[in-house]
Parts: sequence; C-alpha cells; structure tokens
Amino acid sequence: MAIYFLFIILLGYILRQTESGNYGVQTHLDKILRNLDFADDIVLLDENSESATGHIICLKEIASKMGLYINFKKTKTYFINCDTSIGQQQIEPVTDFRYLGNGSMIASPVEDLKRRRGLAWAV
Repeated sequence: MAIYFLFIILLGYILRQTESGNYGVQTHLDKILRNLDFADDIVLLDENSESATGHIICLKEIASKMGLYINFKKTKTYFINCDTSIGQQQIEPVTDFRYLGNGSMIASPVEDLKRRRGLAWAV
C-alpha cells in the first residue's frame, strides 16, 4: 500500500515540474489548466500541437529522471485538425476518449448514455 502512495506523490511532483513550461489552457484570466490526473491516468491539456508536443517531451524527460516512462502504445491524442509525434513515436489519434470511465469527450451525450447502459447490462 505504501508503494501506491509513493507513486502518487512522485507523479504529482513530476506533473508540478512541467508547470514551469508554457503549457496548458487558460480557463480564467489568472488560471491555467495543465492536466487532469487520477492515479496513472493523465490528460494533458494544451492549445495546439506544438505546445502539446513540448508538454509531452517535458513530461517524458522529467519522468525518466525519476525512473518512470511513458507507454506510447497506450498514449492517445485528441486534437482537432492536427496530429502529434514525439521523436520517432507516433501517438495514435482518437475521435473520443474516456477519462475515468466518463465519455466527456464523446461527440454526443446520447452515445455515452448508450455505452453506459450497455456496460450496465453486460454485468
């Protein structure tokens, strides 16, 4: 159990280190939202693909110093009219994503409701 808390503390530290870069999405005049994270699920938020690429590279470099690595096979991008690669690693673009089971980025709330209903009936 202690290893889990150590991981969360380390990941929080790593994400705070990326705040020194010019990354994120301005939500208010004085607030910038850079990421959403829960355990090892992380959503990085950026205005454009160049900023996103820099954000991922920064995260990759800081994490590797701590012995953690990004699994690019599980990494996805959700962009409008652009795609991202980090070095030789192409990141798979998706048309929607689920964060903590929520289909908040799905085009239609009806689709999310159908998906959740199907998951409930599958049990």
